[in-house]
Amino acid sequence: MALTLACGGGGGGDAASATNGGASNPQHVGVTVLAGILGASSAGVSDGTGTAARFQTPCNAVTDASGYTYVTDMNNQAIRKISPQGAVSTFAGQKLYSGYADGQGASVRFSLPAGIALDPSGNLVVSEIGNYTIRRISPTGVTTTLAGSPGQPGTSDGQGSDAQFARPISLAVDASGSIFVADSNSHTI
Repeated sequence: MALTLACGGGGGGDAASATNGGASNPQHVGVTVLAGILGASSAGVSDGTGTAARFQTPCNAVTDASGYTYVTDMNNQAIRKISPQGAVSTFAGQKLYSGYADGQGASVRFSLPAGIALDPSGNLVVSEIGNYTIRRISPTGVTTTLAGSPGQPGTSDGQGSDAQFARPISLAVDASGSIFVADSNSHTI
């Protein structure tokens, strides 16, 4: 079964869609809260297990081969990690501290991380709306910038800092490691 979640605020399609065994029918798929608590007043920044954890605009998620789920917690400016048992921790970024910095753990700064995918080597790839960048996070949590220039929106093809994005909202990585970025303000992939 594959489950795709999308953060609010526009875009075509459903907020959640699911497929099971090739058949697409969300009415036949069970949905369970893994972490956090339902309700508009439950937003927050707490790490913890199950309902003790709090998120603030969890946007996208991806699960690795070991069963850990990584979430772009957009308004908390962090990448959160959920164990298969539902324990939530902050993997990269410092909750509520927006900015731009590569590094590891809490020294990393994000500005509105949105899309997230895994590359063939097990690295996370994150699209960042507020910094107009694509970032890579190694399995040990080391974050580097792959493409774009922080604070410089644009619409230029290129490699590394020569590439420019207007609003990199989502992304996907194929089996060869190629990254496809949905840049919503430039209406391009």
